[in-house]
Amino acid sequence: MIRYIKYMAVLLGALVLWNGCTKEDEYKKYIEGGERVYAGRPDSLHIHSGKNRAMLSWLLIADPKIVSSKIRWNNGKDSLLVPVTRTSGIDTIEVMIGNLPEGTYNFDVTNYDKLGNVSVPRYISGKTYGEKYESFLFNRGIRVTSKIMKGPEEFNLMIVWNEYVADLKDFMVATVVSYIDIFGVPHQVKVDAKSNVPTILPDFKAGESFSYRSLYLPDSLAIDTFATRPSTVKID
Repeated sequence: MIRYIKYMAVLLGALVLWNGCTKEDEYKKYIEGGERVYAGRPDSLHIHSGKNRAMLSWLLIADPKIVSSKIRWNNGKDSLLVPVTRTSGIDTIEVMIGNLPEGTYNFDVTNYDKLGNVSVPRYISGKTYGEKYESFLFNRGIRVTSKIMKGPEEFNLMIVWNEYVADLKDFMVATVVSYIDIFGVPHQVKVDAKSNVPTILPDFKAGESFSYRSLYLPDSLAIDTFATRPSTVKID
């Protein structure tokens, strides 16, 4: 019995020694060449859609050693290296990327520090807009126009608008009305999309026309406003 216990003790000791070596070897694999150091990540990454372009913005907060940021898109086929000059506080980086045909894009942004360390990427997706998007936009409807007479021949023109379409109410921002008055002076009147107050065009000239076009933002962070084709209304 004593001999059996001795054999078991030797066997257990060998297993413990083997297990310890295995864990140490695994650890050595991860620290080989020194512990990996990463640059600080981009923070608060946003995409701002535009007409065949997009602007990316992000913050640099913690790492004072960052000297550049790299933007990649089209599965890494396209990239842009952005030099960075850090200040003592939080820095905002804004980068415009042009020549982007209308569509959806996936971007990733990484930072590099002066020692050559790279950060973990940040990822973001967004759209660019163009003629296809504009083709689906339409002008705000007019319910009625009427003359407010000031004299036998003189009048102001009143435009009563339809309410904007429900599914586009968050995207239409305004309608711009253009006309020339009886004195030959051109005017532009901008009407907020959420306003249901009638629009008055002073000193309108009989027999002339006014034109109007509506303006849209594709989303709340968009950098470009999109306009419809103008509609024209003649007033006899």
